[in-house]
Amino acid sequence: MGEGMANELQSDFRQKLESAPFIAILRGVQHREVVEIAEALVSTGISIIEITVDSPDPYVTMETLALRTVLPEDTIYLPTGGLKAHKVQSWMAAGAVGFGLGTSIYTPGTTADEVLDRARVFTQILVRHDA
Repeated sequence: MGEGMANELQSDFRQKLESAPFIAILRGVQHREVVEIAEALVSTGISIIEITVDSPDPYVTMETLALRTVLPEDTIYLPTGGLKAHKVQSWMAAGAVGFGLGTSIYTPGTTADEVLDRARVFTQILVRHDA
């Protein structure tokens, strides 16, 4: 993700949080129900949606939301929960604009050096994606 795009996304993200300071975390959502659920959320002003990767068929679910014909084009999708570095590009292709990094970056007992190494793996993927 280029610096200009990252800044634009950050600005958009902040604006969305100012209007509705919530992120809807859809854990276990089925792809056949996700559009209706997302429409309900967006109708209330909640337009930042996380799809956890431990949901059934998470790529299909994300791709269903990413065709965006029924949702505002500027809806932000963030996969979280069990994200693996080698899947980042697939998630971006499915419509993700950001990611929640939990246990893939830190678990109790992880040293700062280990966190640094893990974080570099993710950020290097983004550099390669932009190339």
